[in-house]
Parts: sequence; C-alpha cells; structure tokens
Amino acid sequence: DVDLSNDFLSIGEVFLFGADIGGSLSCNGEFINAKGMALAVKSTDIKGSVHLSKDFKAYGVVSFRNTTIEDEIRLEYQKPVILDLQFATVQTLYESQPLHKNLLLNEFIYEKINNISTIKLDQWQDWLRWQYKNDFSEEFSPQPYNQLAATLKKGGFEKYATEILIAKQEDKRHYGKLNWLSKWWSQLLGITIAHGY
Repeated sequence: DVDLSNDFLSIGEVFLFGADIGGSLSCNGEFINAKGMALAVKSTDIKGSVHLSKDFKAYGVVSFRNTTIEDEIRLEYQKPVILDLQFATVQTLYESQPLHKNLLLNEFIYEKINNISTIKLDQWQDWLRWQYKNDFSEEFSPQPYNQLAATLKKGGFEKYATEILIAKQEDKRHYGKLNWLSKWWSQLLGITIAHGY
C-alpha cells in the first residue's frame, strides 16, 4: 500500500509515473503546487483501490490519466480539486454527495457505480457538464455520456440512461464545435424525435 496521509504535506509535485502499486493508494494529506500538477499518478497499475478522503486537499491538478485501478476509486474529498481521470480504468466508481465538479472524464472507463441509486438524473447531467466549465476543459467528447448511460442501464436505470444519451446530443450542440446548420439540425431533432431515443 501507499499511504499519503497522517499529516502528509507536499509542496511541489508528487509524481508516480509508471508505478506498480501492489495494494491501495490512500490520500488525505495536503498537496500544494498551484500552477501545475499537485499529484500525478500517471500510467500506473494499482492492484487495490484509491481513496481520496474527506480531508484530502490539492492546490493544483490531480491526475490519474492512463492509470488502471483494479478495485474502486472513492471520491470523498470536500475541497475543490481538479481531477483528471482521462483514459483511466477502474472497476467501481464511488462518488459522494454532492457530486464533484472539475472532473476531466474523457475515456474514463468504469464497470459500476456503487451508490448509483442515491444520485438523481439532474445531478448526473451536471456532473458531465462540469468538465466543460473549467480552465482545463478539452473538446466535447461523447464517450463520458455513453459510458455513464451504459453503466446506468446495466444498473437498471434505463430511463436515466436514455436521458443521458439525449443530453449528449444537447451538449454536443452547446459545447461541440458545430457549424450553425449542424446546430439547427440538432435542435430540430431534439424537438421532434428526442434525437431518436
């Protein structure tokens, strides 16, 4: 296990690149690198879980890009954190309430959400849209919507899944780089046939 807790304090970047962690990674310390990466766990294989506890604080970006987590990732922190989960893979996503903002989710893959029944549709829609409302936003991607919809459907929330797929088309119009004709056509399909869903 890697335990970055118990009054752990880092000034500058904590960098775990290409590591092989045989157990879990626990973080409830303070990571300070306001103009760059505060915690970079990139291209790492974690056999256990990742726990960002309620006392976890990071001033700077926290990245798990391209990392494989074989158990769960628990997001319980309460202070705002920019969390990059792009191209990461995890078995189970645990999101506390309220859902976290400032997540980068493109190509983030998860098998299930362990508290899925406690989260409402509008919360999931906002969760997806927050990734386009911060300084680190990237171009619109349909994958986070497809991933969430598939997980919701698998968990028995088929109506929620359909609404997320509709939201994907609406958000593509708002946040994607569409020309005026494509935007008009998308709006027409939304009004007339709910984008075919």
